[in-house]
Amino acid sequence: MRFYPNLHRRYDRFVKYNAYLKAGVKEYWIVDPVDLIVEVHILHDGSYKKMVYNSEGIIKVDVLADLEIHLMDIFPKAHI
Repeated sequence: MRFYPNLHRRYDRFVKYNAYLKAGVKEYWIVDPVDLIVEVHILHDGSYKKMVYNSEGIIKVDVLADLEIHLMDIFPKAHI
């Protein structure tokens, strides 16, 4: 999981994407604390499938089947 300021967006979206793909990382997340979204990238058949969740979403962690993350716990100020 990576929280990033604006300066790292391009790096995370292109450089790390390719590095993770080459290394076979099964799942990675990009958390945007400004826009209150989480991008989940899951490796499937040699490429990443991207899913985007807002601050009210519940993410089922692919690599830990019994784990769910409630984004209201990550972004509590969005629900005040």
